[in-house]
Amino acid sequence: MEEMLGGLRHLLTMVFLSDFAGALVMPVMTDVTVAAMCSDLNDSCSFAVYLTGIQQVAVGLGTMVMMPVIGNLADRYGIKTLLTLPMCLSIIPPVILGYRRDTNFFYAFYITKTLFDMVCRGTVDCLAYAYVAKNIHGMKRITMFGVLASVKLISGICATFAARFLPIASTFQVSAISLFVDLVYMRVFLKERLPDDDEDDYDDDSNHQEVHDGEDLMMLAEPILRDAPIKTHAFNTMYSSLKDMASLIMNSTILIQTLIVTFFATFSETGMESAYMYFLKARFGFNKNEFAELVLLASIIGCISQLFIFPILASAVGERKVLSTGLLMEFFRAALLSVSWSAWVPYATSVLAPGIMFVMPSVYGIASKQVASSEQGKVLGFISGVKSFAGVVAPFVYSPLTALFLSKDAPFYFPGFSLLCISLSWMIGFLQSLLIKYVPSPSLNEAINNRFAEFLVSPVMTDVTVAAVCSGLNDSCSLAVYLTGVQQVTVGLGTMVMMPVIGNLSDRYGIKALLTLPMCLSILPPAILGYRRDTNFFYASYITKTLFDIVCQGTVDCLAHAYVAKNMHGRTRISMFGVLAGVRSISGVCASVTTRFLPVALIFQVSAISAFVGLVYMRVFLKERLQDDDDDNYYDGGDLRMFGEPILKDAPTSHVFSNKYSSLKDMVNLMKNSTILVQALIVTFFAMFSQRGTESSFMYFMKFRFGFNKNDFAELFLLIWIIGSISQLFILPILVSTIGARRVLSAGLLMEFVNTVIRSVSWAAWVPYATTLLVPGAMFVMPTVCGIASRQVGSSEQGKVQGCIYGVKSLAEVVAPFVFSPLTALFLSKNAPFYFPGFSLLCVAFPLMIGLLQSLMIKDVPSLSMEKAMSNTSNGEA
Repeated sequence: MEEMLGGLRHLLTMVFLSDFAGALVMPVMTDVTVAAMCSDLNDSCSFAVYLTGIQQVAVGLGTMVMMPVIGNLADRYGIKTLLTLPMCLSIIPPVILGYRRDTNFFYAFYITKTLFDMVCRGTVDCLAYAYVAKNIHGMKRITMFGVLASVKLISGICATFAARFLPIASTFQVSAISLFVDLVYMRVFLKERLPDDDEDDYDDDSNHQEVHDGEDLMMLAEPILRDAPIKTHAFNTMYSSLKDMASLIMNSTILIQTLIVTFFATFSETGMESAYMYFLKARFGFNKNEFAELVLLASIIGCISQLFIFPILASAVGERKVLSTGLLMEFFRAALLSVSWSAWVPYATSVLAPGIMFVMPSVYGIASKQVASSEQGKVLGFISGVKSFAGVVAPFVYSPLTALFLSKDAPFYFPGFSLLCISLSWMIGFLQSLLIKYVPSPSLNEAINNRFAEFLVSPVMTDVTVAAVCSGLNDSCSLAVYLTGVQQVTVGLGTMVMMPVIGNLSDRYGIKALLTLPMCLSILPPAILGYRRDTNFFYASYITKTLFDIVCQGTVDCLAHAYVAKNMHGRTRISMFGVLAGVRSISGVCASVTTRFLPVALIFQVSAISAFVGLVYMRVFLKERLQDDDDDNYYDGGDLRMFGEPILKDAPTSHVFSNKYSSLKDMVNLMKNSTILVQALIVTFFAMFSQRGTESSFMYFMKFRFGFNKNDFAELFLLIWIIGSISQLFILPILVSTIGARRVLSAGLLMEFVNTVIRSVSWAAWVPYATTLLVPGAMFVMPTVCGIASRQVGSSEQGKVQGCIYGVKSLAEVVAPFVFSPLTALFLSKNAPFYFPGFSLLCVAFPLMIGLLQSLMIKDVPSLSMEKAMSNTSNGEA
């Protein structure tokens, strides 16, 4: 374990800094958006909700296309190469808001972030998982996936702490600096392949196939796409990627189920992003501090759960069961938040934070087992694509729903209705996870991640937004909600295209290379708000962040998962996905604590610095491949038709301009060869659709429902990250080992469904706090989805797979704002058809239910004893 962590330390540091920069601005974005867009801060300001939804849709559409392409290119050109541009672009948006946060600068931030997120969002995560999948093999891979997820949570904890105490301007400045440091670090230290990495050489003529723990009976000894051509022209890259994805999906039922769970989990998560903070702001008047506290709490819990509980659960019950558990926890958490009757409820529900943090590590672990090491990028890129798709769809549902039920025109009084809807989509993902065939769980492992800079600014963004765009703090300020939605849509559209591309390129050029640009770009937006937060600077930050997030958003997470998928194998991978999510929770805890006590200006400054440090650290210390990297000769938990060689081993290298075409073709081939991958992508879509819907409405709902401010958001995030960390570090591994990743995925979706439903009907300011008990549901989703998907390909194609996942995630992030931003704005305004401020959150629950149902359809993976029996039989016949 120590050797694995040592080899992955540069990747984990890179992911930590990247996620830190992103989490740093989260608590403050709602305030910044509302301040920049809304004339009266006491108004529900539907425009802000719609802007958020539009951004989610745009980013989701972009990442939906780009993530599979990036994943495919990552398998060909290397993960490090594919990380550079997204990390560079992600720096600019926070720089804009770090400089000034008035309306003009906010629009500048909004546009740039939306455009850049179309390429950047999810790229780091996608390629990180692909990197792990390429460099870690056997039982170690799933554990390292958990470590990667835990590091992300740790970054969220740190970012939330920072956001709590930093001023708004400093928050964006620190975020931009963190992204810049992250870019530099990635370029300097991250290695494309770890030393002593045994290449994924497969004996073509050998009749002997080593059977390893937890692999599906139909797993082939060679990659699904091994005989795919190796050279293509530039414009064939996207077509090739899609073709490979189709091939994967057709050959792996488990992968299809994993994708379905990923869709619903991401759909629900995106819906939560669209509604949750707006719900808290409108329902209890939460501000930057409250948001930071909530994020901090959830990050701490999530960090602990992912670093300690998740590896244990994964070893004991298997990643499938951990996935189901996480989805179920998220269902309950969302349902409780939807009916929050007091300001302490969101804090209380942070206990369930580990749920969401169990999901993606389990998903990645299951998916990565379906393919060989050389195809991990394709699988994880496809998962990212599904996540992007869910991120596109979710805002269409949850942004208008949140706006509607937070406004005075709500058809009935139910501010948390959108959260209730989110809980339903978590339930769908949970039900789908139960259908995934049993996957033996990974063994215990731990590590560290990179979301501090991002989490740091999250609690304060609502206050900064409202202050920049709203003329009066008592106005619901729909403009702030719409700005957030527009940003989500734009970034989702961009990342939907870019994430698959980044995942693909990371497989070709290395994860470290692909992390550089997104981490560079992510430094600028927080730097802008760290400098000034009036309307002009806010719009500048808004535009740059939107543009840069097209490339940057999710890049660190995507590539971190790809990194784990490349370097961890077997039952270890899913645990490491959980650890990765746990580290993210830890970062959230740290960020929430920081945000709770820092002035707004310092929050953005610290976020920018953190992003810069992350960039430098990544470039200096991160190795492309870990030492002692074993071949993907075994496949614990893979699909029955899974090959032992990369699906696209002989796929063309392609020229520069054919990357996108070839990447899409590879994605199609992946899907054709893996039904499980398809299912995982579907789950990713609905999960991220719900998550993005929550993002579009929740903080605005909280701000206008209960008057939440920066401190309230920081406190709520802190609780969430604490619970999420604990669940992902401790609970997720145990659940995965005990019940399997598929069931954990389903459980996480179910928990998120319940959590969303409760949030939508929050009747008091404490309800969102209480629903944090269900946070683990949402945190179970993506780890399990990534785990499931990463099993569908080999180490050399993990970037493609993660790119697919994050591309789907981006698609969900594109669609969600179209739904949830206008819905949130409507129900937070005086023109709501009925009084139900949380109606958009209730709607977020429905895609979660869809994801839950799809997760139940993911095929189980035969037990280790059965595989050994078959192996003995095969060897005897040989």
